[in-house]
Amino acid sequence: SKLIFLIIWFTPNTFMFKVPYYFIHIDKWADHKRSVLSNLRVKNPERVPKNTDDSVVTSYWDEFDYNEHIEFLNLIHGYIAPHTKDMRVERVSRLWWQTTHKGDYHTAHDHGMDGWSAVFYAQFNPEVHRSTTFYRPYPAPMDLVPPIFSPKVKEGDLFMFPSFILHEAPINTSDEPRTIISFNLS
Repeated sequence: SKLIFLIIWFTPNTFMFKVPYYFIHIDKWADHKRSVLSNLRVKNPERVPKNTDDSVVTSYWDEFDYNEHIEFLNLIHGYIAPHTKDMRVERVSRLWWQTTHKGDYHTAHDHGMDGWSAVFYAQFNPEVHRSTTFYRPYPAPMDLVPPIFSPKVKEGDLFMFPSFILHEAPINTSDEPRTIISFNLS
């Protein structure tokens, strides 16, 4: 008598869990870039922790003031407003920016369990920069879902994702600075 093994490999066409995101290009960015970037500054450098693994220039530690970013907020409003109902959010609750120079990076982190977060690629050259790396929030059998995701982006792109997703800014290996404007929606 013979023992026969039949191996069946299948690829499912649906998954039980998916992580939603929104990807929008802000086509008017070129008209506002110079003005918006010229207003990005760290107001209170003394508040920036010295014992951090990160090596970015950021306004994260400053208090968020809508008026300081009104041009940018007005620019993106029309693009994100159609999605706020689906996202169950009402407003930008916090905004900051960060610039990475050659050798700089921002370690893996999340933005909490509530709401959505966004990365706007304000100064970004896809030929020399890498986009944000996102990490799968759950184990996946047989790696049917890749463990990391890095969207293909260009300057002026806005990527919105659930705040709980672990993500990081990879090392900038270029001499060109990479600047993002990040915000949370609640």
